[in-house]
Amino acid sequence: MVWGSASKFHLFTLALFLLFCPPLFCHLSAADSSLLSIKHVDIGFGGAYRSGFWTPLTVTLVANKSVALGELQLIAADGDNVPVVYFAGDKTGFQGRQVQLAAGQEVSRRVYLKVGPKTSRLSIRLIDPANAKVLWQSRLPESLPAPRPATTPLVVTLGSSVGVDDALNFTRRSETDALVAAEANSPAELADHWWGYEGVDTIFLPTGELGILKQLSPEQTTAILQWVQQGGHLVFSAGSQTANLLMGDSPWKGLIPGQLVEIAAMRDAATLESLAGETFPFTDDASRPLVARLTAVRGKVELTQGPRAADVPLIIRTPYGFGEVTFVALDLEEERFAKWAGRPRLVAGLLRESKAPQEQPGGAAVTRLGYTDLIGQLRGALEQFPGVRVVNFTTVAILIITYILLIGPLDYLVLQRLGISRSLTWVTFPLLALLFCGIAWFTARWSHGNSPRLNQAEIIDIDAERGRVRATAWLHLYSPETKTYDLALHTRAAANARPGTTAGHLTWQGLPGSGLGGLDAQQVASSVVDPYEIEFPAAIPGLRSLPIQVGSSKSLVARWWQDVALPADSNLTLNEHGVPMGDIVNPLDVELHDCIFTFNIWMYRVRKLGPGERFSLSDGRPLYLESRLQQHQGSDFKDSATPWQRDSDDVPTILQMLMYHEAAKGQTYTGLTHRYQPYLDLSSQLTSGRGLLVGRVEKPAAELHIAGSPLPADQVQSWTYYRIMIPVTPKSAAAK
Repeated sequence: MVWGSASKFHLFTLALFLLFCPPLFCHLSAADSSLLSIKHVDIGFGGAYRSGFWTPLTVTLVANKSVALGELQLIAADGDNVPVVYFAGDKTGFQGRQVQLAAGQEVSRRVYLKVGPKTSRLSIRLIDPANAKVLWQSRLPESLPAPRPATTPLVVTLGSSVGVDDALNFTRRSETDALVAAEANSPAELADHWWGYEGVDTIFLPTGELGILKQLSPEQTTAILQWVQQGGHLVFSAGSQTANLLMGDSPWKGLIPGQLVEIAAMRDAATLESLAGETFPFTDDASRPLVARLTAVRGKVELTQGPRAADVPLIIRTPYGFGEVTFVALDLEEERFAKWAGRPRLVAGLLRESKAPQEQPGGAAVTRLGYTDLIGQLRGALEQFPGVRVVNFTTVAILIITYILLIGPLDYLVLQRLGISRSLTWVTFPLLALLFCGIAWFTARWSHGNSPRLNQAEIIDIDAERGRVRATAWLHLYSPETKTYDLALHTRAAANARPGTTAGHLTWQGLPGSGLGGLDAQQVASSVVDPYEIEFPAAIPGLRSLPIQVGSSKSLVARWWQDVALPADSNLTLNEHGVPMGDIVNPLDVELHDCIFTFNIWMYRVRKLGPGERFSLSDGRPLYLESRLQQHQGSDFKDSATPWQRDSDDVPTILQMLMYHEAAKGQTYTGLTHRYQPYLDLSSQLTSGRGLLVGRVEKPAAELHIAGSPLPADQVQSWTYYRIMIPVTPKSAAAK
């Protein structure tokens, strides 16, 4: 065979490709695309889920040929479009990570993943754990439903429908942030760990004939209850099934906010009809719906029967851990309610969706800032690192123009005026190039620094009555060089934790909205090839091989929980004016600074409380909480609020607003939503018989370790607040 010059060139090019690109070639040849087939994929709840939140995904695979032992992994993009590995099955009991199939066999695996930008794609692969070799890889079907925006409220109905879809017609949200409803009609669609519901705002649970409740596994029941305790909102329609829910060791009995007296027919529907604007058709006693009558009610009664039975509550809102339960003493899925024209309005009210929309002033300002949610403002504030300077575009442009002028016309004119040979340019040009390279190197070192830095903000919530801890931390890690990091988060409890109760996760933090880098923005995929891994959940949560580019940062969020043993020394009651009285005791082993105590519309300045120190509310003066949060100022017979600074980077002020957003009139005051991590706002607890003691501590409650070692103290900037939830006993109950 005679080889031409073109053929030799092509052969030479192929040889170079094989020589310098063996990893890519091996990767392409190693994965066998025919090994497995994807039979079915379910994600979210009825296909509904949100960007930036944990959600369940179930995938069913079929083996086309015998499959050796392998580890299933799902790959999704994080908020920066960097790939992340989530394990199909986990060492905490998610059915196991590894699979081994014969030809024709099927396997289903549940994965909990956090979905990134709505334009990103999901893929699944099978790995040989012995040598990390990719045995099979495939993208999930394009027909998979896309995630909803991060700030879109999601309500999930379990079991039979109660008219939630019809209720959405009576909501007053704009089209861009309208509530989304989904139904889960079988236990197979439900999560068996509470974080699977992280993207759900409200769960609507009608009991009816106890249909779906009887089918739930113990793990699924525990997951729902723990989700409420972590800050979820559960609408619980019990009605005639209340007695069954209170029997024996039923896990649901803690949701019944009182003692059951009887289950009897409704006597008066006047208030129900007034609320819904529709007459309830009573034809005879048999057509009257059954009502569970409770006494010794805990929480706030939202609705009672009409004047003839005003002592019988129909709707009760009560706290449950850090969350809230709306108990409905009626069977809303019953046929009589299903035919009632007023049910959609009633359900809309239960979802807290019938109120007038809040104003959002300053739309142009929030667009310019790149965020519309309060979490976005916190993220922007935590991106300010001490010792890290931003070189603005003007400085870079001046240096470029100066360099071009020096090597071009100025060099020519100077040599010409001095009568020096222009061949000297061969000397001046490299000298100028070296000079400006040195300037660029020095500027980079001056601006980037030479060590990683961490900005850390924390809110640690403690339920003093039940001894439960719920913590959230935002960690912004800055890297002066391109590097991958192995991270581990070590939590330090402020009180003795009960053994085996500490767990948590460390993951990426998304930016809600369509601004630059937002979850709803059109993002370019990262050039990083290897995904990093999330170790979750664990007593010491962490990330493996997290890539951070030179001179940039990574926004992370951690949530952990534990049970603690705390002394119940605080004793608070209400006087005849509804003002709390009694003593507050710091139950922690750390000193609290800048303390405030809040209840209902009141706020007390406590200043400082040492471990075990007591403060009597009689020594303080009750102030109006709303006016203090809005920093009201009086002048010339006019009392006005200080406008919220949406571009402020004052971290303590932002954290305070995250904790009391609704108490400060929410979006009407700040011009920002609080829908990405709304569980942080415990304003509703203040009107449900709970007080909040908030104080700052000097040392963070969690410590980030890089490659097994903590960062030096001078490289960490932290803000840590403890928020202790204390029950306040009503005067009538205290008298007994």
